[in-house]
Amino acid sequence: MEFQQTDDNERQTIISDLSEFIGEHEAKLDNLMVKLNWTHDKTMDCKPLVQCPVNSDHFVSEETLESHSKQCQLSQHGYTLEEQEQMSFLDWLYSKMKNVVSVKLDEKLQSDILLQGTVLSLVLFSSHTF
Repeated sequence: MEFQQTDDNERQTIISDLSEFIGEHEAKLDNLMVKLNWTHDKTMDCKPLVQCPVNSDHFVSEETLESHSKQCQLSQHGYTLEEQEQMSFLDWLYSKMKNVVSVKLDEKLQSDILLQGTVLSLVLFSSHTF
């Protein structure tokens, strides 16, 4: 009978400690959610994740996939976050300017242009006399 009493007291102490712990941390999480302007309903609204086409280790929401893929590809090419932000700003700036025309090059055309420029500079350099 004495053993049962001690076991119940211990259990009640553990339950009390856990309840206190949960209460403290729940309050901290509530404060954090208020600062982030989040709600409990919003955090429980889980949307399916899709795999990033650039890095198969990344999973993002479908609504952020396009912007993530762009950033992920730039990161893989060695661009820093600061450089990516500058590019983003320039994209926005150019989209507001009416006299700037957007030109998109595929890799083949870009490679051809660079090759022509390299060949031209070699020809000009080799024909230059000192």
